[in-house]
Amino acid sequence: CQYDLLRQVAKECGTILHDLSSVGSSNGAYTSMMLAADFYINYGIRVKNVCTLDTGCYWQEDYLELSEEEAAAVAEAGTVFYLFEDKLFGEDLKNTPLRRILDAGIETYAILCYHGNHSVISQNAYSLGVFSYSVDPVNTELPTYQYWMTRIDSNTTKEDINAYSFTEKPESDTRKVF
Repeated sequence: CQYDLLRQVAKECGTILHDLSSVGSSNGAYTSMMLAADFYINYGIRVKNVCTLDTGCYWQEDYLELSEEEAAAVAEAGTVFYLFEDKLFGEDLKNTPLRRILDAGIETYAILCYHGNHSVISQNAYSLGVFSYSVDPVNTELPTYQYWMTRIDSNTTKEDINAYSFTEKPESDTRKVF
């Protein structure tokens, strides 16, 4: 299981499991959310952050969603969700897997991506520092020419999401954007 693998890696590296982040792209986003629930419920280990990169099938994979109990456990653990999505994300607010997260009170941020193509969201994650961000969102800045972030909850509307705006990419920023 994932816990056994991480425990073995930690042992081999001479460290302990702490400050874990989980990142998943497309349908792997559901797996990253499930990991947060599994680690807290079964091992008492809090996953600090879950970052999803354009969650698969527009948040409609009900059979992959967190159960109410799992969502409540993730909220209790204090895990924060960062959802990297396309600019049409406001349409997804009605879908059950996303509603379950928001209704459970999990601290959640929508991060809209200027270049919102499904594959491009993941490609840009590599070149623009999303993996560093998932480890330390406080001290890692995402470029505002690509990402717009807002906190969302069970009262967030499509209109709230559609209030996004992006800055121009500075010429001095040489990172590749797909």
